[in-house]
Amino acid sequence: MKIGTRAFARCNNLYLLEIKNAPVEIGSHAFVSCKGLIKADLGNNIAEIGPYAFSYCSDLREIKIPQSIETMGDGVFVNCTSLGKVTLPDNFKKISLKCFAGCENLKSVNMPKELEKIGKLAFAECESLENAEMPKELKEIEEYAFKNCRKLSVIEIPLGVKNIGAEAFIGCKELKEVKYNAEKCKATRGNKRVFDFAYGETKLTIGNLVQEIDDNLFRGMHLNSIKIPLNVSRVGKKAFADSKTLSDVRLLSTGEINIDNSAFDNTP
Repeated sequence: MKIGTRAFARCNNLYLLEIKNAPVEIGSHAFVSCKGLIKADLGNNIAEIGPYAFSYCSDLREIKIPQSIETMGDGVFVNCTSLGKVTLPDNFKKISLKCFAGCENLKSVNMPKELEKIGKLAFAECESLENAEMPKELKEIEEYAFKNCRKLSVIEIPLGVKNIGAEAFIGCKELKEVKYNAEKCKATRGNKRVFDFAYGETKLTIGNLVQEIDDNLFRGMHLNSIKIPLNVSRVGKKAFADSKTLSDVRLLSTGEINIDNSAFDNTP
């Protein structure tokens, strides 16, 4: 069974969606701009949720994605401005492009233990998001993933993350602490940053298993002190540049370490 493309688009008097346990495919834009939709019970056997299926459902408050879903289309909940809580299934692998972008009241979302990728702009403009605990299996955070998540205060980057995109955490102005554990991670290319200059000091903890600090990785952060652990063998171009409050740098390595000449450009 399939609910087709734009099947219920702009049905503003639809306030409750209840799908029993039949295997149903929800097509692209199926419920787009159903502005009266408050609750959606998707049952346990949904086969597919297509791109922008529930986008612009401005009164939708809470959603639980069934265990039958591992990925969803792009922008499924974009601009669901009343959405406050999301529960994703345990086997969910990827949060897609703009999946929750513009969900300005979203305060928490569980990050499933098997999650591998957070897509571009996935949580952009989620101004109320306070918690984004990332699982150990995570491998990639794409560009602008948490752009302008102004209330996000603590971020922990897991050991297995291999790529962090440009400006992934740009605009996170209340960021108080970053725990960085990625062993060998490629960060943004070109001249763009990953993090932003927060309103107050950001505490940075670099894990003991980290081997490389890539180009631009912590550029522009509001840091007072850093410790570079024993296993770090490379600090890339402009890795800590433009941190104008940085006053204390401690190198714990006793071996050879390659620090680029520009790694600490424009610091005291």
